[in-house]
Amino acid sequence: MEVQLVVSQTQKEFWLLNHHPAQKVISFSKGDETHSSEHEISHQLASILTSISDPLVVIDQEWRFSFLNKLAEELLPFSVEELLGKSVWELFPGYQDSEAALQAEQAMQQKIVIYTRILIKEYGKWIDLSMYPYDSGLTIFCYPDDNNWSPWIADYYGETFYRVFRTNPHVMGICTLKDGRYLDVNDSFVRNAGYTRREVINSTNLNMPFCIDKDRLKEIYRAVNVRGSIKNYELAVNTRTGDVRIGLFSAEKVVIEGEPCMLFLMIDVTERNRIEDSLRKSAQRFRKIFNTSQNMMSLSRCIDSRYIDVNDSWVKHAGFTRQEVLGKTPLELNLIFDPKDMDKIERTIAEQGNLDNFECRYRAKNGEIRMALISMDSIEIDKQQCVISVLTDVTEKKHLERELEKLERFQLIGEMAASIAHEIRNPLTTVRGFLQMFAEDNEKQPDNLHLVLEELDRANAIISEYLSLADQHKMKLEKRDLNQILVSVYPSLYVRASMDGKTVILEQGDISRGVMVDDGEIRQMVINLVNNGLDVTPCGGQVTIRTFMEQGDVILSVSDQGEGMEPEMIERIGVPFFFNKYNTTGWGLAVCYKIAMYHNAVINVSSSPGGTTFLVRFKR
Repeated sequence: MEVQLVVSQTQKEFWLLNHHPAQKVISFSKGDETHSSEHEISHQLASILTSISDPLVVIDQEWRFSFLNKLAEELLPFSVEELLGKSVWELFPGYQDSEAALQAEQAMQQKIVIYTRILIKEYGKWIDLSMYPYDSGLTIFCYPDDNNWSPWIADYYGETFYRVFRTNPHVMGICTLKDGRYLDVNDSFVRNAGYTRREVINSTNLNMPFCIDKDRLKEIYRAVNVRGSIKNYELAVNTRTGDVRIGLFSAEKVVIEGEPCMLFLMIDVTERNRIEDSLRKSAQRFRKIFNTSQNMMSLSRCIDSRYIDVNDSWVKHAGFTRQEVLGKTPLELNLIFDPKDMDKIERTIAEQGNLDNFECRYRAKNGEIRMALISMDSIEIDKQQCVISVLTDVTEKKHLERELEKLERFQLIGEMAASIAHEIRNPLTTVRGFLQMFAEDNEKQPDNLHLVLEELDRANAIISEYLSLADQHKMKLEKRDLNQILVSVYPSLYVRASMDGKTVILEQGDISRGVMVDDGEIRQMVINLVNNGLDVTPCGGQVTIRTFMEQGDVILSVSDQGEGMEPEMIERIGVPFFFNKYNTTGWGLAVCYKIAMYHNAVINVSSSPGGTTFLVRFKR
């Protein structure tokens, strides 16, 4: 066989041309020059090409056969003389639109190596092709499949089935049901398993380490054989590198030349399972954080604001059960205390997409108004847009801040009282003494001197009250019946009310135990609370004093019929120097709060347009 290697002078390209099968002579031509070293190389190249143990075909850019060795000739239905120089598509017109032809054109144009497969219909044989581009064409190594289907199978399934089978992105294969022998597998099987097609074909599931659970595999074979098909059986398989992949295995029973076989497809769900497992663990972590958080947390739907879940802290602070909350809106639960807060929340979320530490008030189930810092953000749950809300209840914190403010004011007053109160009182005492002397001397008594004395006494009383805030004397605590103290102070309160056309009513409850109190201090607290109520109650109205037991605590209640107070005003009650709309200085209530603090009692205030109630709770 004579082979000539021609090198173009301008393009430096080589062409392999087979002229005669009897000789093996390769000559080089490059202009007019010939070199002995080039002849030596040509002989070596000819020797290599003819000694290759695999079928080899070389095709030029015009798709003409340029070279093929003896093994390649044996695969094709034409002789070497009939093939060389002839167009591939002239000799094989039925393959020009095949998948292999398209891939060969891609390899030639893009200069990339491509591995593919073609069914030679004339013989019913599959040929594995490895196509290597060079400057002027393709070098193709052909690997015949030793376990090819019969011509009947090729005719039955044809090129369409081959394309679907071969290019399917999922693992596919055909094996016998009797012994699990692989008849064919697709490219995805080879790529994922890591074995070559030659290593797989004719092997069985028992001698190839694909399936980890052999019993599971036998179960699949039995199910396909009996039922005819299976769908989505989960199966763990090994790759050549030892990686474990999880797949959903589906199979259909087919008969090939009288032998029961199984056409199978496996969808690799390893990554999907990993993602689902990660999402499941993430959901579990979220659920744990959600349920154990000390903050009030809730999930609601964006579309209608209905709650889909709340945590234990939310239930604890709001006072509702979870069953009462789920499926309801904040408005239906009457949680919204101030509609303006809701408007601000909705406006901020619309503008910014989230909310961060917005201070608002909410109403608990028992009607208590509480303070909270609320943060909100969107979250997708089960493909549904939702809102996660986190509320930090700061009611106790705000209460402590107010108490601290009161204590700081009391401390300031104490320092002021210690420095100036007695200095003011001493000259007042002297002035009053001289005025009293003048009053006793009838001849020298000026007109309206008694008014001067009254005003001095009033100034002295104010200073005494002022000084009492800073008084650190020890109280004399005794176990007393609170009702008896109220009965003793009631007449003076009644007279004071009658002078203004108002009424004071005393309702004595059944108090089962006495309380440890300082009699004088409690009298002062009751007088201040009642006088404060009479100041805001209109003419003809009444102030009611009640006593009762609640959860083992003794309660003193003083209610007026005034216009009520705004929440902001309630928060400032008991703070000295706080001036309200009645132009009072807050001294009386400041004294009440101080007395309550010394008695380990708590003052709670509730107010509405119909009046205000002060509840003094003497704890057990």
